[in-house]
Amino acid sequence: MRIRTIKPEFFHHEGIYDAELQSKLPLRLAFIGLWCAADREGRFKWEPRRLGVQILPYDNVDFSRVLDALATRGFVSKYVCENVHYGVIPTFPRHQVINNREKESELPKPLQYIDCDAWVTREARDEDAGKAEGKGREGNKEGNGTRNKRVDDALPLPFDSADFKLFWANWEQHRKETKKPITPTSRKQQFAKLAEMGERRAIEALKHSLAGGYAGIYEPAASKPTTTHHDRHANDPEGGVIDFEFAYTQ
Repeated sequence: MRIRTIKPEFFHHEGIYDAELQSKLPLRLAFIGLWCAADREGRFKWEPRRLGVQILPYDNVDFSRVLDALATRGFVSKYVCENVHYGVIPTFPRHQVINNREKESELPKPLQYIDCDAWVTREARDEDAGKAEGKGREGNKEGNGTRNKRVDDALPLPFDSADFKLFWANWEQHRKETKKPITPTSRKQQFAKLAEMGERRAIEALKHSLAGGYAGIYEPAASKPTTTHHDRHANDPEGGVIDFEFAYTQ
């Protein structure tokens, strides 16, 4: 475990507070503990039992559920390299000042290798968990055929950074879990709007929407400028609402 910094603004973070209420898990304290468990790049081994002993030694809580709750809301991301599972805190480098004497990370970087797949995971806890997809109209829509998959693969991400890739993967997983998978048409529209926002605001919008469990992508109220476009509340083909109320202030 390492010494880390906590900013006063953390105690006013509504997203993680709401997530804690929804999950009934000690997410705020656990998230702070993960900062101390992570290396200088915000990476850690995805070992729930060990992390639970280190971070919440006196709490009778399943730390795998804590990690899953943080991952599905975008606070951490899970990835696997060479069959070993790791976690990363995407916003870690922006909020921590690392001691120069701290050794370099020995853990693989997300998306660093061909056999490294960045993903969020929250195993379905419903009664229908594990049922095979691909049956009926929803299965065909989800990609049982190859037509939609080819369209998706041909559409490049608006930003190529590891942070954006991780949050977009989280967003797609969230939509699948809420039974509203993103169609190729909606993906194209969302990519266009996120590109207009710029990378920093796009990541913040994805993070905010994941934390709130929304069906559409919303910018945090604090980051919205006063001058707005007329495309506020543009319809999302999947039934959510994309709130792209913003101005070009960058």
